[in-house]
Amino acid sequence: MGEIETVKAEARLDGKWWFIYFPELRLTGQAKRRDNLPGTATKMAALFLDVPESEVKVTVDIVIPKSVRIQWDQARDLAAAAAKQERQATQSARRAVRDLLAAGFTQRDAAQALGISHQRVHQLSHGGTVDSESAKV
Repeated sequence: MGEIETVKAEARLDGKWWFIYFPELRLTGQAKRRDNLPGTATKMAALFLDVPESEVKVTVDIVIPKSVRIQWDQARDLAAAAAKQERQATQSARRAVRDLLAAGFTQRDAAQALGISHQRVHQLSHGGTVDSESAKV
């Protein structure tokens, strides 16, 4: 058995067909369905390199429009920022509940004052460290 050749390919949807391009090989082909891309790309590379398919490893990257990539990256960044803000809100809520309890409020009194359930007060006052756990306020 020979050494396994690793080849990179890009796939772009054009109408109803996926076009496969191998930049290193300057080779182009096509597949009808996205789930056929790995097999088709492997067959193409093996034929082009004149080696058995078992000796070729092809990675196929799906290329999406730049505008879509920008939107996706923005959504991912916003979700990360929202998760960070949620952790900070939970930390603040834990501190507020713990401060009320330390000031002599009962859990039910704190719940009434904050407009949350006494069960939520219990969760906030007994859950993890202030800096480590994320939960809803």
